[in-house]
This record gives sequence, structure tokens and C-alpha cells, in this order.
Amino acid sequence: MDDIDDIPDSGRFIAFFKADAKQAGRKGPDFEGTLTLPGGEERRVGLWARKTKAGKTMLSGRLSRGAVAQIEELTRDLQSEDTPAEDPQSDGAQFAVDPHDIVLFRASKPDGSKLPDYWGYCHPGGNAPLMKLSVWAKTDKRGRAMLSGAVAVHEPAKDMQAERQRRRARARG
Repeated sequence: MDDIDDIPDSGRFIAFFKADAKQAGRKGPDFEGTLTLPGGEERRVGLWARKTKAGKTMLSGRLSRGAVAQIEELTRDLQSEDTPAEDPQSDGAQFAVDPHDIVLFRASKPDGSKLPDYWGYCHPGGNAPLMKLSVWAKTDKRGRAMLSGAVAVHEPAKDMQAERQRRRARARG
């Protein structure tokens, strides 16, 4: 992929419920999987199921650092003053996502809709842009919960326009 136009504009997300680990009393993540960023870089993901203050389901967790970032860290002087700090990235309106964090919220959607079951963001770290996720809840071959979806660079203006269209569609009936 030599040309920027050859880089795909979306990635993939897939995570599986770790029921057997939860039953054994392990305190690890509820879901484990991978997130492939646009451009092809793959990261490991761990998600924990939580309830928001409003009582809604939310999945949040950590995204591993990329291989290049890990290698750069090994070669960097400890506590180097010219190392830029990683800052949280904002969706422009609601909240900020810390580096290497991922957060998914349950979507409000009509029954039978093909819209995603979850939506959210992840911050890949470094200078990478904030990513938006659209995720569907499914079952694997064994009947266990799994999550599968798409990852794209977050574009606040496009997202606001899409949200306005969804609200208009709901208002019409």
C-alpha cells in the first residue's frame, strides 16, 4: 500500500463473550477480540459490561498499543522531555476518550431495524484520529454472544448529520 488512496477507509471489530472465564470467577474482560484500524493495523481488545448512571448497558475497555508504538517505546529514553503526552480525544460534543480506550453504548433502535446494536469510539493512541464504531450483537456457532462491526475515522460533521436524519425518521413514524 504505497499510495494513501490504497488504504481502506474502514476497519473491522470482532469480540467474543468469555462465559467460561466468567463462570470460573476470573476478573478479566467480559469480551475479548480484535479491532483492525483503517489501514490494516490490528489491535487486541478487552471489554467489560457496565451500567451507566441512567441504567443503560455500556461496554468499555482497553485497546492494545500497536506494534510500532511498543517498539518505539523500547527505544525511547525513559522520561524523555520531548516525548509528547497522549491526550484524550473528543467527539466534539459529549465526552473525551483516553488513549487506548474503547467505549460502546447500546443504541436506541426500532425492533427489526438493521441499525447497529452498539455505537461508540476508540482512541488508538498517538496522533491517530478518534475512531467511530458501529457494532452488531450476534451469536457464534456455539450460541454464545459476540460482537461484530465496522471501524471508521470519526468525522463529527457527518455523524451529526446522520443523527439528525435518524431523529427525523423516528419523528415521522
